[in-house]
Amino acid sequence: MKQIILFASMMLSVTAYSQWNTGHYKGSGEPYKQQIVSGVYYIQEEIIPCEYVVEKDIDNDAWVISIYPFRGKQKERWEGETYQDVVLINKSGEKTRLQTLCKSGMIFFYDDSFVGFNDFVREKGVYTVLMTHKKAEGHPSYQFRFVN
Repeated sequence: MKQIILFASMMLSVTAYSQWNTGHYKGSGEPYKQQIVSGVYYIQEEIIPCEYVVEKDIDNDAWVISIYPFRGKQKERWEGETYQDVVLINKSGEKTRLQTLCKSGMIFFYDDSFVGFNDFVREKGVYTVLMTHKKAEGHPSYQFRFVN
C-alpha cells in the first residue's frame, strides 16, 4: 500500500512542476525543448523513484527520453540497441503504442514513431508514458507523466 501511495504522489506532482525549457545544442546551435519530470522505475517488484528528461529536437523531428533511475543519480544502461513498445496515454484515457529505438538509457522517437508521438501529444494536457524493456535483465518497466 505504501508503494501505491508513493507512486500516486509522484505522479500527481508532475502536473504542478513540469514546464518546458528551451535551449540550443552545443556545437550545432540547433534548438530543443526540454522538460525534467519524476516518475517511477519498476524492477523485480520494487518501485524506485526515477527522473526522466523529455526532449524535443525541434530541427530534426525527434523526441528523446533519457532515463535516470535512483532519483537521477545515474543514467540507465542497456546493452546494445533494441526496439521496444512504448505506450502513451492521454488525459481522456486514449492509448497509442509506438515501436521505438532504445539505446544507452534513452528512448528515441524519430521517423514514423516521431510522427505518431507528435500527433498524439499535439493537444495541451498531461500524458502518461509506459515502457517495459523486454530485452534488459529483469525486464524493468518505466512510467512517468509530462505536461505538453
